[in-house]
Amino acid sequence: CIRSVYTSKIINSERDLLGVVFFGTDKHKNSVNFEHVYVLHELDTPGAKRVLELDKYKGKKGRAYFNENIGHSKDFSLGHALWICANLFSDVKLRMSHKRIMLFTNDDHPHVGDSTKINLAFTKASDLRET
Repeated sequence: CIRSVYTSKIINSERDLLGVVFFGTDKHKNSVNFEHVYVLHELDTPGAKRVLELDKYKGKKGRAYFNENIGHSKDFSLGHALWICANLFSDVKLRMSHKRIMLFTNDDHPHVGDSTKINLAFTKASDLRET
């Protein structure tokens, strides 16, 4: 999925900026050290290097590579993931481009029954609309 979006943007919209963020991960990599949020690619123009890097995640070997290097966790905050996305958007000063972040998780219903985390996620989503 990510690879096809990148390839399409390289061909059709070379000025668009794309990023990839996973949340609900075991490991974390982001600017504020929030647990369970892994920024694979910060916002930048997609290119061949990023597309080739994604090949590490294809097929059974790719799943194993993901599990070993990034992993999955049930303890996470969608609000924190959206906070990271907002930071990524605000760090980019270019006005001549569209900015998109692909946000992925393996949990279709994050925070069921946890009103605090749900409210934080809605607040951060609302903040993102304003950026």
